[in-house]
Amino acid sequence: MSCSSQSECRQSQLGEQMSAKFTFSKNTFSHPYFLLTTIIVVTFFSYFKVLSYDFSYVDDEQLVLERLEWLSHPDNIPDLFAQEFLPKKDIHLDGSGYYRPLVNLTFAMDSWVYGINAGGYHASNLIFHLLSICILFLFLRSVRLKDRENLLSCLIFSIHPAATHAIAWIPGRTDLLLTLFTLISFLFFSLWYQNRENKKLLIPMVFSLLGAMLCKENGVMVFPFLLAIMVLVSSKPVKPSDWGALLAIGVLPTLIYAFLWHNVWGNRALSERSMIDLINYLPLLPYNYAKLILPHQMVTMDYYKDLPLIMVWLVLPLGVFLWTFKSPNEKIIAGSNCWILMTSTPSLLAARNHILENRLYGLVAPLAVSLVLAGSSCYKQLKIEHRKLFLGFFSLWVLFLAWSTLKYIPAFKDKDSFISQTKENSSNDLVPFKKALFLIKSGKLDEGEALLLKLDKSPQPLKNVANNLGVIYLRRKKLELAANFFSKELARYPGQIIAAKNLIQVYLNLGQFSKAKALVERTLTAHPSDPKLLDIKNFLEKMAPSDK
Repeated sequence: MSCSSQSECRQSQLGEQMSAKFTFSKNTFSHPYFLLTTIIVVTFFSYFKVLSYDFSYVDDEQLVLERLEWLSHPDNIPDLFAQEFLPKKDIHLDGSGYYRPLVNLTFAMDSWVYGINAGGYHASNLIFHLLSICILFLFLRSVRLKDRENLLSCLIFSIHPAATHAIAWIPGRTDLLLTLFTLISFLFFSLWYQNRENKKLLIPMVFSLLGAMLCKENGVMVFPFLLAIMVLVSSKPVKPSDWGALLAIGVLPTLIYAFLWHNVWGNRALSERSMIDLINYLPLLPYNYAKLILPHQMVTMDYYKDLPLIMVWLVLPLGVFLWTFKSPNEKIIAGSNCWILMTSTPSLLAARNHILENRLYGLVAPLAVSLVLAGSSCYKQLKIEHRKLFLGFFSLWVLFLAWSTLKYIPAFKDKDSFISQTKENSSNDLVPFKKALFLIKSGKLDEGEALLLKLDKSPQPLKNVANNLGVIYLRRKKLELAANFFSKELARYPGQIIAAKNLIQVYLNLGQFSKAKALVERTLTAHPSDPKLLDIKNFLEKMAPSDK
């Protein structure tokens, strides 16, 4: 075929890459799009049971159930872009800086269609996962990855148990949407990179980059990742005009996101997102990556509890191996590892020593690509008599992933399943903390107390752990013990106004008016207009003059 211009030739080549001619023949069952459809169908039926699952009442209670009536009114859509992600009464995440309006918008759309039917919300999560599989396939095809390696990467991504938490847990939608928009931006970046004269391909990148940011804070890392790819992986010279176009496309959605975020959170300082938090989390980094290679202790999965230390020593050399592996696809492997770092870095800054496994969702796709390409290169270099053994081990690993996923899914069936199957010795402290709150709310104070005391002994206890222990002892009228835990909470989190109010109440009950007055004045410096503190201050000025 002759082309009238170089641009037309490139467009023709890209068209052949992105769409193969499909006709029914004896080769139909080996056609890449037929195999992709098979992967989609297998994934759908693997997760089909989630369509009958209930809410877990862990975050989805605040996100959906408690404001279902408000979400169901389309007139409130503009307000979704002018408010924080979680209601401020969620004390644990108060002031977190979370701004995810697109996620809330999808919850609103679900409420219009499904109302209080939890199965509909689960169906939306599953649809987003299936869309991500399709976009991943198109993206890998656009970078000219062989269909066999492309499909195997999509298969691992589709059935990996690390994806289950994001798919089967309704609030895990944040990571599903983040990954979906990230993959869309990668796809259009790849198409533009191979045909830079077509500037129209940059327009969808603007919307996909902004969409990623409006789904989760990690989205701000997508554009720097694309710049890194241009520098590290590019084999073509990049013109200054191309740099200018790409910078403009990346800066515009970033500025829009910064404006919207500032409109909601103002000049709030992200003090907790510090380098100290990152340093504290680094020892758990290989441990959580290990879950991607050999899933273990996935919050509700109670097997392989003794493997983490072994896996630490396996994952670190594997990372070096994948980065330096010499193969025809070494640049794609390098890019995949950059992708892993891009996806995980913001979560590391935010998570400290606890991480929900839904945050691993975005790491599955690049890790699958890296492993498949490295495994393919190993396979080609092995002797013929060893190849069957290699394929056997690799097949067993894929089957193990699928089996683990099927075992893991029922943990999200309903509130009782999610809470009862939570591992108290999990690497993640947040879910046991939620379990403790559920036990306390159910009147099981002894069980809640035991779990909170265990969490209180961790190197960096979560916010509100000591405060809730104080509340338990306050209910039991053990005032001195309650005061100790409220004081401990304030020592860890000086801005914890709830703990301060609780401690003031204990001081009043103990008749220690001078201590109560001093704490009221100290707390009022940070919250000068709090009505309850002002009332207590007036009360103390009238009732305890002799205690000054």
